Amino acid sequence: MAATPQEPGKPVIPRALAFALRQLRRAPATLGWIFIFWAAGAVSSSLIDGPSGTLRPNVAAAAHSVPGHWWALPASGFWAHNLTGYLLGSALTLMVGLALEPRMGSARFAAAALGSQILGIAAALGFLAAAHQVMGAWTREMSGHLFLGPSALITGALMAGTATMPTLWRRRIRLAVFALLILLALYTGGFADLVRLGAAVAGALLGPVLHPGSAVPSPPGTKAGSWSPCWWPCPPSDLSSPAWPRTPPGPSRCCGSCLRTSSP
Repeated sequence: MAATPQEPGKPVIPRALAFALRQLRRAPATLGWIFIFWAAGAVSSSLIDGPSGTLRPNVAAAAHSVPGHWWALPASGFWAHNLTGYLLGSALTLMVGLALEPRMGSARFAAAALGSQILGIAAALGFLAAAHQVMGAWTREMSGHLFLGPSALITGALMAGTATMPTLWRRRIRLAVFALLILLALYTGGFADLVRLGAAVAGALLGPVLHPGSAVPSPPGTKAGSWSPCWWPCPPSDLSSPAWPRTPPGPSRCCGSCLRTSSP
């Protein structure tokens, strides 16, 4: 049967756009947060310069938010400092949400993000309280810092989502994120850096709780972290192995040791 000809003037949806639409339908929590994020900023006239006046202490987390303004711990993830923060926060949330929410499930993704935000701020406040006697001048300076934006939500959700990834990717992402956050905390030492680091730790701990037994195992016949990709250089001892002459020609020649386990 002949294919039906395309009607003239009828738009053709590219594959990338169709894929993006499918992913958006699978991420309702991400889209809902972005809607609330922009709606709250528009209603409160905070899109350009962030929340101001009496609204700021109620939605911005600070060292003195607990116990007087405890609701600022979750609310701080729904406002940003300025328009750049709204745009960048929306883009990062969309990237992480589209990648992880279909994999984790909407309820678990939202729980991981919000739980990491609250626990991260609580951990930062606890650290400041514990360090007050040792680093009094620094902790007093932190009392004037505010935390706004979805960076803790994103970081916590990303770290929780690594619990569903293969071992190598889980280690790579966690190492990269923790290295960056620890560097920022040591270099700038701001309250927001402590919050993001605390949210990353909370997300890494919440991941196995929300997804028990969901980690993807390593390839069969290998130990976790003991195999190398096909572009990894072959050791000299493998050049004379029986597997080398039988390697099929191609742009990437593999000596057959990619899935060979390492000695303990």
